[in-house]
Amino acid sequence: MAQICHERHLFRFHDRRHLAVYLATTPRHQFGGASVDQIARRLRRRQSDQSVTMNSTVSYLIGVRR
Repeated sequence: MAQICHERHLFRFHDRRHLAVYLATTPRHQFGGASVDQIARRLRRRQSDQSVTMNSTVSYLIGVRR
């Protein structure tokens, strides 16, 4: 028998630079070797430099061995 568990992760960032630090240090996000400042500038071009809240759901499949 298996069970699926879902965990909601909530992330709050003060500004685009704070978000850029997170993105630059998370392996799933790749920016072609861009620095934190370069990433922050790219983000600011798209939106104003305000706080950001993001969320993601991580799902786990838990199996029980019999």
